[in-house]
Amino acid sequence: MRRPAVVVILAEALCAIPLGAQRASHPMTPIHSQTILVPATYSDSLAEFAAQAHPSVEAFRDRSAAVAAGYRRVGMDFPSMGEHWLNTSLLFLGRFDIAKPAMLSYATIEGRPVLTGVVYALLLKPGELPPPVLGGRGVWHDHSGTLDAESALPVHHGGMSDTSAMRFVVLHAWVGIPNPAGLFEADNWALPYARAGVPIPDPVSIGAARALSLLGGAKAYYIALAEAEGAKPDAVAPALDSCARVAAPIAERMRVNGSSAPADVAALEDAWRTALNSIAMVSGTSVAARLNGGTMDAPRGHAH
Repeated sequence: MRRPAVVVILAEALCAIPLGAQRASHPMTPIHSQTILVPATYSDSLAEFAAQAHPSVEAFRDRSAAVAAGYRRVGMDFPSMGEHWLNTSLLFLGRFDIAKPAMLSYATIEGRPVLTGVVYALLLKPGELPPPVLGGRGVWHDHSGTLDAESALPVHHGGMSDTSAMRFVVLHAWVGIPNPAGLFEADNWALPYARAGVPIPDPVSIGAARALSLLGGAKAYYIALAEAEGAKPDAVAPALDSCARVAAPIAERMRVNGSSAPADVAALEDAWRTALNSIAMVSGTSVAARLNGGTMDAPRGHAH
């Protein structure tokens, strides 16, 4: 295959990433679940995988080292993933090497870029399958459509796509900041808490995390989702700004107290719910649901 053709396909896949087009054949977290239980540690087998990825983590904790090695940022900043940095030279090698990830993920925490994980990436020809890893092939996330087709999807996980098409597949491994949903789960909703400098509650409330994410620059991401659903930015921005204003003092109280009290988590959930209701009234329920992972369901209760 000639490189120009590959570049075009890859560009389409990467452009689709910011609008929530990621898929998996075996979702590790229910689509409509709004809370995630926090495991004490990864299992022994997953910990071994993370240990094998450790050299790349240590080599690129300083993002300037990643830039020097050929990694470049692609796409926008996800509230539950951070930034993706791609090394096209490693991608074109077409090999899965635990110690040599083609992509890295970073998030700005306390004003500096922090390596949150590594991301393995492969370009697959029609009929090809990604290599099995712990958890099987279903932990790989599949990008096969164009921007227009895939940006209309409301959630990251929607089942295995057509393997008869050329695909760009990725495997997230959260070896920098542990993911309560699992080592290979694409979305890490602990990230908004870490970015806000507040303790991560157990279970992790996704609704509260979305509210906190607005304090870390996620407004542009949610507006992009709303636009993909046909809404105008000016119609959703006021509700997002209002949610951020409510979330700011709550986050400050959580930082000062050094805890994520149930009442504070519930207050953040209420702020996010108020924003969704406002957006639904102005732009429609489908737009609000799109910003909430494809559902208007309220977050579930908290463990005590």
